[in-house]
Parts: sequence; C-alpha cells; structure tokens
Amino acid sequence: MVRKANLTFLPLVFLFLLFINTPSLGVIYYNRDDGTQLFLVGLGVEKLGDLKLEGIAPEDRFTPGFYSEGRLALYLQGKIKGKYLLKLAFDSDKPTLESAELIEPEQYYPVYGDESQLSTDISSNGKLYVMLKHEQSHLLYGRYSTGFNESSFANYDRTLRGTKVHYESKKGDYELTLFNVRTIQIAVKDEFPKERTIGGICDERGTKKLGSMGPYYLSQTPVVEGTEKVTIEIRDKNDPDKVLESTPQIRDEDYTINYSTGRIMFSRFIPSWTSEGNPVVIVVKYEAIPPGKVPAYSIIGGRTKFNLKKDASLEATYLKDTQSTPAHILTDLNTKLKLGEKINLTAEYANSSKTYEDNAHQIELNYAPSPKFNLTTSYKRVGPNFADFAETESDVEKYSIKSEFQLSENLSFSPRLEESRDNVTRDPDKATNKTITYSADIGYTPAGWPPVTLEFQTENKKKEGKQVFSPADSTDQTISFSLDNTEGSFPYTLELNLQDSIDHTNSSIDTSETGATLTFPLKIGKTTDGELKQEYIFKKERQTSKRLSRTNRTTFSWETSSGEKISIKGNYSLEDLFCFEYNERTQTQNASILAEVQLSDKFSTKSGYEFQWIRGTSPSRSNILSFALEYVPSEILTVNGGYEVRWETAEDESTTTYVYNFSGEYIPTLNFSASLEGSIEKGEDEIGQTISFSMEGKPYSDITLTGSFSQESTQEAKTLNLMTRSIETGLALTYRPVNFDRFNAMLKCEIKRDEDRTSELIPVSTTVLLAGEGIYDITERLSLLGKYAQKRLSENIRTTADMIVIRPIYKLGKRIDIAGEYRILRHIEAKDRERSFSTEVGYELTNHIKLVLGYNFQQYENLKVEKNEWRAKGPYARFILQL
Repeated sequence: MVRKANLTFLPLVFLFLLFINTPSLGVIYYNRDDGTQLFLVGLGVEKLGDLKLEGIAPEDRFTPGFYSEGRLALYLQGKIKGKYLLKLAFDSDKPTLESAELIEPEQYYPVYGDESQLSTDISSNGKLYVMLKHEQSHLLYGRYSTGFNESSFANYDRTLRGTKVHYESKKGDYELTLFNVRTIQIAVKDEFPKERTIGGICDERGTKKLGSMGPYYLSQTPVVEGTEKVTIEIRDKNDPDKVLESTPQIRDEDYTINYSTGRIMFSRFIPSWTSEGNPVVIVVKYEAIPPGKVPAYSIIGGRTKFNLKKDASLEATYLKDTQSTPAHILTDLNTKLKLGEKINLTAEYANSSKTYEDNAHQIELNYAPSPKFNLTTSYKRVGPNFADFAETESDVEKYSIKSEFQLSENLSFSPRLEESRDNVTRDPDKATNKTITYSADIGYTPAGWPPVTLEFQTENKKKEGKQVFSPADSTDQTISFSLDNTEGSFPYTLELNLQDSIDHTNSSIDTSETGATLTFPLKIGKTTDGELKQEYIFKKERQTSKRLSRTNRTTFSWETSSGEKISIKGNYSLEDLFCFEYNERTQTQNASILAEVQLSDKFSTKSGYEFQWIRGTSPSRSNILSFALEYVPSEILTVNGGYEVRWETAEDESTTTYVYNFSGEYIPTLNFSASLEGSIEKGEDEIGQTISFSMEGKPYSDITLTGSFSQESTQEAKTLNLMTRSIETGLALTYRPVNFDRFNAMLKCEIKRDEDRTSELIPVSTTVLLAGEGIYDITERLSLLGKYAQKRLSENIRTTADMIVIRPIYKLGKRIDIAGEYRILRHIEAKDRERSFSTEVGYELTNHIKLVLGYNFQQYENLKVEKNEWRAKGPYARFILQL
C-alpha cells in the first residue's frame, strides 16, 4: 500500500498581544502616498504548521492541512493603492466536510489508521477565502455561487468552492466570467411529501395528510453548509407539474437544518394542501457529499457578454461537467436586439452533449407600436435528447402569440394563443400529444369602483399517432371573475370561477365546477393582522346535471406580535364536503398555532400545536404538539431541548409518537470544546435512540487530545427488546512539542460495534483500529516518516490486517527534494503479504506550487485506478498547492 506524507512548519509571522489567555492581534496599515489602507484582525497561537498528505485518507476527524497548537484565524480587508479591494479570511479550525467523506476504507484496503488524504491539484478545504476586486471586476478563491441564471437553457446556479474570475469593462460593453472547480459535491433536489393519493368520485374524498413542522430528512447527507435553497410551492391540483406559487424560505427564520443528518424543522406548520385543494410541496435544492469513496470531478464554466450597442447584446456560455461518463457539455448562445423603437427580438440556441447530442432553440419577437398596443409571439423547440443542467423539459415544441390592448383609460383586453406538442422529430411509430390553449383577460376599472377582472381560458388536448385508441380529445374551459376592493374603506376581494372538464376517452370525466371565494383582510388592533376567507365549490356532471359534490370552506388566519420578544401565528379552517354519489358527508377541521417568545437574553422558546379532525365515513384525528427551548447562560455554553408528541386515530386504531431531542455546546477556552446531541423517538412499534458526544482539548501545550462517542439503537416498544445498535468510539492523541519542532507524532484508537438482532447471518460485528505515525527531522535536510496501522474485524470469523510505511525525504536544495516510500501490507490469518516501493523528486516552482515527478515500482493492487493515475505502476506527475 503506497502512502505519502509531507510535514512542513511555517514560521510565525505575527506578534500576538496576550490578554486573558487569548492570543490576538489587530493592525491598521495606512499609506498616504499610494492610498493603501489595510485592516487586519488575527487570532492565533505561538506556532503553526502545514500537514500535507497524499494517498488514501482515513475516516477520522483529524483534518489534514494547516494546524496550530490552538487556532489561527485572521481577517484582512482594505484597499491597495486606493483602488483594489482585498478581502482575505483564513481559519485553521474550520471543518473540512469534503475530506471527511472521501474514503470508503472497506472497499480499497482494510487498514486506515493514519492521517492520509486523497491528493487533488488544488484544495482549499474551506479554510481560505481570497477576493481581489477592482471596480466591477474581481478574482476570487473560495466558496461562491456560479450565478449563471440569465438564460433559459444554460441555467447553472450552484454553490461551489474553487476559483472564479469576473471581468467587466469600464464602459460596461463587455463582461467575462470564468470558474473552475474540482469537487465531489453533487447537486440534489428533494421534494416533500414524495407521494400523494386522493381517491373517489369526489376529488376531495380520501385521506389528506395533515402536514407538519417536521422533521423532514434530506435524501443525501452530509449537506454542504449554506448551499440549501428551500422553497414552498403550491402546485395545481389538476396539473402537478404546474407551479402556482413559490415562496423562498429563510434559514434560522423559517426553518433550521442539521447539515450532518439532513434534518429540517420549520418554525411554523406546513400544510399538505391549501384550502382550494392544491397540493403544497416543500422543495429543497442543495449540495451534498456522497457516501463512501467517490472520485472528484471537474466543472468548468465560462460566460461572456458583449453589449454591442445600447440596442444589442450577445452572450455565450460554455459548461463542462465531468461527473458523468461521457462528460456533460453544454454550449449556449443568446442575443437581444432592439430593432428601432418598436421591435425587440430575443433568440437563443443551445447544444448539449452527454449520452447523446441534441440542441434546443427559441425566439421571441415583441412589437409595441404604441403604449396602447403590445404584441408578442414566440417559438420554442427542445430536442428529445437535449439535456441541460436544470433538468427542464425536453422533446417539446411550443408556439404562442399574445397581445395587450388598452382600449380606454379604464378598459384593457389581453388575448393569448398557445400550442405545444411532443414528438418533435415526427417519429411515425410514436404517439404525439398536442395541446392548444386559448385565453383572454378583460380588465375594467369604473370610476369610483374597485377594479374588475374577467378571465376566459379553453384548453384542448389531442393525441395523434399509431398508439391512438380513439379520437382522444379533452377540453377544459375556465371562466373567472375577480373584484379587488382591498384599497376601499371596507376592504375585500371576490372571486367567481366556472370550470368545465370533458374527456372523450373517459366517460366518467364530464364535469362542471362552480366556485366562489370571498376574502376579507382584517386589522385587529395595532399589532394583529388577519384574513377571513369563505369558499363555496359545487360540482356536477355537465350533460346530465347530476350533482357530484358540494364543498363549503371557511378559513381564518392571523398573526400578532409584541415588540421583538413575542410573535404568535394561527390558522383555522372548517370544511364541509357532501358527496352526492355516495350520500356521504365529511367535515374536516384544521387548526395550528405557533408562538415564539424571547424570554430574556438567555432564554427563548418556540411552541406549536396543530390538529386535524375528520368526521364522516372514515373518521380520523391527528394532533401534533411541539415545544423547543434554547438556553444561552453564557458565551461559552448553549443548550437546546425539544419535545414533540403526535396522536393519530383512524379506523379505531390509535397511534402515539413521542420525540425528544437535546443538544449542547461548551467552549470555555480555545484549548477545549465539547458538544453533546441526542434524540429519542418513541412510536407504537419501536423506539429509536441517538446520542453523540465529541470533545477536543489541550491538557498541555504539546499535546492535543480528541475523543468521540456515538450510539444509535432501535428497540421493540412493547418488550423493549433490542433490535439494532451501533456504537462508535474514538480517541486520538497528537504530540507536537513546542520547544522541539523536529518531531511530531500521533496515536489513535477507534472501536465500532454493530448489533442486528433481527439478522441471523452476522448479528454482531466488532472493528478495532489502532494507528500511530510520526515524522522526525534527523538533520535540516533529512526527514524520516513512519506509520503503523492495524485493523481487527470480528464477525463470524476474525480477520486482522496491518500496514507499515517508511518514507525518507532528503532536501537537495532550497527548492528540490527527493523521497522514497516503502510499504508493507499484511493479512495475518491469510498469511498474505504485499510490498510496494516508489520514489519521487519534488521541485518548488514558487513558494506555493510544487511539481512532483515519481515512479511506482508496483501497482496498488487494492485500488481501482486508471492507467494514467500516479497510483498505477509506472511514472506519474502531479502538482501540490502549498498554502
């Protein structure tokens, strides 16, 4: 097994002022001659170093990279020569999420006790952020948003870590943005709830989920901190892909998230359905680190924009993502032209290459000869194999024309025509779905009266082609009327809707729906706002006038606050549904209330209650009671606790679930920190428990001690018999003498025990890891590194493997060194031994970039590598960034 490591000490560059056991520094620099102004704030210790390791990294919490006896953190901001803005932030204690999840040791080799890390060309690991800005241009290294969201087909908006360059000319006629990233992050999109089922002749029949404040668990963990984008979407009940409303959520205000477990909790009740019956969907887009050992991939992006004149612009985009094989490549070109004072033209063309190559294009023409008339026509075609990064629609062709007429000061008229179809290649063996939509809006504002809007829409769907089993026509017609009097002395809004649905392929779908909604905004006192809404919906068969259902729904919502310390929100709805088909009546009550109270500077609480009561042929009750408390007794201690209980009753069966959670963080000094977190979820059938503890301290200036413990278990609720349990504990000791920096050492022990009482194959397995490593500078030129690691696995049988690594490093000069590495990997019970040897030459091109040329005399048999990788047998070359 090949292992490589370098350990380099950096000289102390700051003189720290000591006070109250906290080394810190504040410096202000000002140069009158060239206008340079810099402000530096630093926090650190007497000595710091840089540990660089290449090879297979262990699964532990000892992060390679910059290290210190305590911590080095600094922030630098200012202007250089009065015009270049510099921002620099560095924190040696910032956790490295990616490097912690890179390794799957079981897959590649059975021993991982050392501090190796997979080598990448450039990796800041989140510790460093640098930005240099001049006017509207900047050079950035760190985490950023790609921000490619101005075009339809080349929309690419992700939060990544790497290098980004943006240049913008002084005149604003040219822009260039480039970014380059090498990462293992994956972009994920989750939706909650994942499935919805509404059955019966009456659309509202069936059981509807009450909804909840949470918790909701993301599908991929751990989540990269700060990358999540949470929105609440209201979808059309007749078209699940149509979004009627989207509301972004704010972290720590609307929701909280645990990035390790992917657990999201909302600060208010999130219903599953609106009062109109439209589904409510929680959409979460985020970046995650995939489990196990995954190869890093590259993302390259570039966008340039030319503002040729005031009336014309040209924009080109290039994106390449190597996560898939073959790589996903997208090129896009779009332009905007203003032809005179009355005509605007927008056109876009994109080509994608992934598994297949295809293209997409669209064009839009707007003609506005006067303020009273506006005409817009558009055409869009997306090939069946076109793939963009936003995963939008494919295999579609759309035409549209719409206009706006201002007939008078008080009257407006807006007709629209839209047509869409799939099977854009006109494949004769494939059916074609075609949709034509006619719509028109009429707006009228009579003098002294509130504005009135009348909308009309007809949607015809037809299926053509070989797979047609009948003249498959369907028609949906909608007429709506709205009156908005929110600005009047007695504010209200009134909406009337009439909808007909006909499907000739299904004789049961020939319905008519009539609805009316009356809404009153309320102002109760100085601090309370509310809304009262009354709805009435009536359904019948259109041809026979046979009544299907009648729905009467009343909703009241309110919100009040008392200064900045108390906030209370509430909602209540009562729905009465009568289904004539079955002569059944169902009454549903929903209510929720959430209170947030800042009791003092140290105490704050959140408490909520929601219930749903359904009375009818399938009665049920659901209740959720939640309470959370945060206590901050001092700057060094934070304690959180929460409680939630759920009662559900349906079909004479009752279930109760209790959830308890707690967490605490204690940081008395820079030399010690500890955290504790746990939860208990007790249901009718089983009880789940989770608890974890971690600490890090420096009992002496030369020694750092870290420890961790975690346990997850499930039990049968009635018998309390153990079903599954997993226990992990670890202890690491690092020795870095302050007065003798020529020697460094680390010892580590990890124990993991898994129990599965439901399995007969391997009910219990135990893994023990022991590791030690050290480096010694024999002379100023010669260093010697040694490692030993052993792993014992006890399942049905016991297996033991160990590894020995010896690596001498000799400096030929200030910039050049040579190194050799000898490795022994043994499987004790199998009496198997593997040896390998490599040698390399390193040359520092600059103070921060090192070129390494080497040769492996034996291939790594336990690694799945490509032929051109340096781990394979033969020569290799690589670059190392030395911060």
